[in-house]
Amino acid sequence: MSGTGRYEGMVTTGSVKRVGQTERIKPGTTKYCNQATGTYMLK
Repeated sequence: MSGTGRYEGMVTTGSVKRVGQTERIKPGTTKYCNQATGTYMLK
């Protein structure tokens, strides 16, 4: 992988919690709801 380096050195912590029911919309497509929390620190 390559990129611009914009986020090089970024430190993150966090978690993801499911807050809704998983629902199949059509074959191969699923809808769900998550709550993501955490912190990040840039250089």
